[in-house]
This record gives sequence, C-alpha cells and structure tokens, in this order.
Amino acid sequence: MAAYNDSSRRKRGTATTDLNLVPFIDLFSVLVIFLVSTAVWDQLAAVPLSMGVEDKPAFAVPNDAAKVKKITSSYKLIVMKENVDIFDNGMIQRVPLVDIPDPNDSEKKIKDLSAISKFITKVRAESPDKKDMLILASDTSVYKDLVAIMDLCMEKQFSELVVSGLEQ
Repeated sequence: MAAYNDSSRRKRGTATTDLNLVPFIDLFSVLVIFLVSTAVWDQLAAVPLSMGVEDKPAFAVPNDAAKVKKITSSYKLIVMKENVDIFDNGMIQRVPLVDIPDPNDSEKKIKDLSAISKFITKVRAESPDKKDMLILASDTSVYKDLVAIMDLCMEKQFSELVVSGLEQ
C-alpha cells in the first residue's frame, strides 16, 4: 500500500490516499500468462519444412549459391484446385480431387486422396532410403488439400518435404 501525506498545505488535518496495487499485479499476471501461452501455441501450429542443403537446416545455409543442392527428383506432386498431377519417372497421371463423405461425420465432406496415398506407398516401396518429396502448389490450390498431402507424405516417412510454388 502506498500512502500520501500532504502536511505542508494544511495543518488542520492530514489527507491520506491509498493506492491499491493488487489489481495492477493481477492484470500483469494474466497478461504474462496470456503472452507465454500464445507464444507456445504459435510454435505448435507451425508446419516444419526443411529444404535440406548439404544436410543443414535452412537457417544454417550460407547465402552462397554454389553450395545449394539442386533438387532433382523423378517423383513430383503438383497440387492444383481440382486435381493433383503425379509425375512418376516421366509418366504423368492426373488425379481429380473429389469430395467423399467423411467416415467419422456423415455431414462433412473430405477429399479422396487414396490414389495419391497409393503413389506415395509405391515410391516408398521402390526407394526405401528416399527422404525427400517435391510438392509444387499452384496459385489456385487449396491450403487444406496441400496440408493433407503433406500429412500423407509425413506418414510414409518422407521427412524432407520440399514445397514450392508452381512457376506459371
């Protein structure tokens, strides 16, 4: 508690004013808890992407263009709004992204990714040591579909996803 005594102005009596600091301490305690918790959730919501350059994370890569590893993959996925183009050793297959009923909720619709899942399983069977998958997204691609395809790749142990925009 803080007290104020102004005895120089009036000799008759003393004026005492109390300043209650408890509400300010409560406010700052809540503010600190809020800021710390939102910072943690912000980190959990981030999608970890790493463009491996000589087996270094992206922040440790020097700005020297000569040391950048060129990505040459014979397997690519191009995600567009209504379909996904699968490049498989020179062969191109277009898979439409159609809505199917969600098995968990009959009112919701989800995208049918079974053909893409079969392709990723085939790539994993042909190249068990392969860690990277190249995913190209067009300007019209839906973010939810892109993340679902990335999740499929992560389930099949592709730990290095290279996601890039599609050059028009």
